[in-house]
Amino acid sequence: KMSGETDAARRIREVAGVMQQYETGRVTDAQKKFEASESKRERALTVVALTQFGLLALVFTFFYRSTRQREASAFRLLQEHLKMTATLHAMGEGLLQVDRNGCIVYINPVGEQLLGYRSEDVAGLNAHTLLHRPGDEKKCPNENCPIIVLSPKGVRTRNEGDWLRKKDGTIATVEYTSAPLVQYGVVNGGVVVFRDISDRSRMERALRESEERYRNLVEKSGGLMFVHDMKGFLLAANEAAANALGYAVDELRGKNLSELVAADFGSKLEWYLTAIAE
Repeated sequence: KMSGETDAARRIREVAGVMQQYETGRVTDAQKKFEASESKRERALTVVALTQFGLLALVFTFFYRSTRQREASAFRLLQEHLKMTATLHAMGEGLLQVDRNGCIVYINPVGEQLLGYRSEDVAGLNAHTLLHRPGDEKKCPNENCPIIVLSPKGVRTRNEGDWLRKKDGTIATVEYTSAPLVQYGVVNGGVVVFRDISDRSRMERALRESEERYRNLVEKSGGLMFVHDMKGFLLAANEAAANALGYAVDELRGKNLSELVAADFGSKLEWYLTAIAE
């Protein structure tokens, strides 16, 4: 009986040993798998972390460069705006910008001084209605107004004898160049550069009046009057001179004084022309 119990105990211990060895092997295998899994997970996390870092670096670089480019573009736009503003302030002519409907968008400082308006006060108003409003002596139909009728083909126009009515109601005689403002192939308005020539116009009118008085004086005078060049060729003669010599006025033009004076006065004519030249 004791021998039977000893054999049973031995078998139990052997079975227990095998089971323990089996369990130990399983635990070892599980531990190795766990360690391998942990290593793999750590590598995966490292790869993910590096990938995220790389992506963040790319995003940061992209936005940094984008921001720098926007800042550079904004700075260039600011520089261009400052240059354009300085040019508009420095130019000696008035500048008027209108939209495609002929309404005022902008007047530069010189234009403000010439017309008496502030740009911000008249922005959005129709240029023709404001500057070509009719008066007793000046009228301009809207459909033919050269300020707002701009060629859709982008052709510049020039007007040397137009007028603009100032804020105080007085008239400024102007000459100007107008050109359509073309953007992306579409006319979106126009730009008019104008110069006040009122003083010059008054001087030209006074000169014409003076010439008219002179012409009346010469043509209606009873005295014989000639205009000749430095060599004695006639440029003009009044009607009294032509009648006295038996010529028409047109026939005398181009003749030389030597053809009209007596032969005895030839030397005196030469002296006369020399004295004028001196």
